[in-house]
Amino acid sequence: MQIWICAVHLRSLCSARAIEPSCLLAWDIGTFDAFASRFPQILRNDTNILGERLRVLQYRFRDMATEPVPQRLSRLLLSLLEQGTDATRGISVGRSQEELAHMAGTTISTISRVLCDRASLASSSRSARRYL
Repeated sequence: MQIWICAVHLRSLCSARAIEPSCLLAWDIGTFDAFASRFPQILRNDTNILGERLRVLQYRFRDMATEPVPQRLSRLLLSLLEQGTDATRGISVGRSQEELAHMAGTTISTISRVLCDRASLASSSRSARRYL
C-alpha cells in the first residue's frame, strides 16, 4: 500500500484515481505551511519531486511531438513495467488499451493495431527460431 501526503487547496485543476490500495493524508494549506516552516526539508523534497515530474512531462511532450506511435507506446510500456514490477507480484502493466491510448496520445484502434503487430512479430520470431 502506498501512502500519499498532500496539502489541500479549496480548488483543484485535476483529480487522481488510485489503481492499487492507497492511503491519502490530506492537510489544509495552513497546517502544511506551519509544518513545512518547522521542517524545511519538506519543501526541498517537494521541490525535487515537482522538478522530476516536470522533467518527465517535458520528455512526454517531446515524444508526442517527435516520435511515431510504436516508439511512444514502447517507451510508455517500458516505463509502466518499471513502475509495476514487484518481486512478489510479478510484472504488470495494469492499464487498458483506452488508458494506453490516452497516455500515448493516440486512438484505441491505433494502440490495438500496434499491439497486434508486435504480438505477430514476436510470434513469427519464435516460430523462426524453432526451425533454426
